[in-house]
Amino acid sequence: MAKLMWLSLWFAIFSQAVVGEEDQSCILQSQNPRDALLKSEATTAQKSTNEKLQQLQKPKEDFMKAIDSEEKRARSVEDSLQAELDKLKNSEETEEKAVPRTAESVEEDDDDDDVVPQDNAPLAVLGDPHIHTLEGQHYLLLSQGNFDLWHFSGLQTTFMAQNLKRKVDIDWQIYTHYSGGMSFTKGLLVVDKSGGKLRQTAELIAEDCQWRTKMPGGDWEVVKESKLLSVPDGEDVVTGLKLGLKTRHLTMKMNTEQGLTNGGRPLLELQPGHHINLRMDMMRKGANDEQYVQGEIRGLSKRKGGKVNAESEDFMLQMGSGTEMQLTDEEFSVKRRWQELG
Repeated sequence: MAKLMWLSLWFAIFSQAVVGEEDQSCILQSQNPRDALLKSEATTAQKSTNEKLQQLQKPKEDFMKAIDSEEKRARSVEDSLQAELDKLKNSEETEEKAVPRTAESVEEDDDDDDVVPQDNAPLAVLGDPHIHTLEGQHYLLLSQGNFDLWHFSGLQTTFMAQNLKRKVDIDWQIYTHYSGGMSFTKGLLVVDKSGGKLRQTAELIAEDCQWRTKMPGGDWEVVKESKLLSVPDGEDVVTGLKLGLKTRHLTMKMNTEQGLTNGGRPLLELQPGHHINLRMDMMRKGANDEQYVQGEIRGLSKRKGGKVNAESEDFMLQMGSGTEMQLTDEEFSVKRRWQELG
């Protein structure tokens, strides 16, 4: 009897446990479909949202692509135009270099009248006269007469003429006349013998401080307007003297592959009726043209024998270092008369 009771109790407990598991399984089964539904719903909603975002994003992407395409096209057009401009510019420069400078093609708009004397110019003849040389020496000249002040030669210029290159030796010379109680500068004479022949001459006298010019075989004429004085070879300008009316400056010009180029220029301070101050400007900066300069204004190292003559050298030693040098410059004295020089 007792055994039967134990069996009944065990069966009741076992049945209850099975029923509990089945109930729990039902609950789990009932929850899983809902979760799956909710998850499916959320996935569908996210997918729908993504699709809408993609639909909204596509016009923007297309718009940005269109802008990028237009920018590339604009850059391409700009590069093409710039290339054409560069090509045109190079063509014009080449054409300009190829055209020979003729007497008719030289423009007269560079009057040079705005140029002022340079206080620090190394080459100068000032006062009674004090000579300042290219090499940096300073001395007082003790002589009178005609002197070879500045001689520029040894440079060969090259330029286009009738589609061919021409080479011409440049030969410019400036003579000066010193006279008076203290030997002031009274006259300047500029002579152009480039190419081995007399081309043009210009003269300035302190008495009236007016430039006069003369062509080969012609008479002296007073300059009344700014002008380029040049004797052409056929149609080609080889060299020229450009005279400014206001400041009385004179510019020596030469034809080069770059066109008519400034070579040298005496910058003047005029004391009408008394004397002329001069500062020489070498105008082709960086061209090392100083190597072609001879004459009184060159410096002591280029004088005959490589030094000052013995008499002057002894005189300088006797004077001592605290006194300005005094020289006679006999080696640059020109014995020909003024009228014969140009």
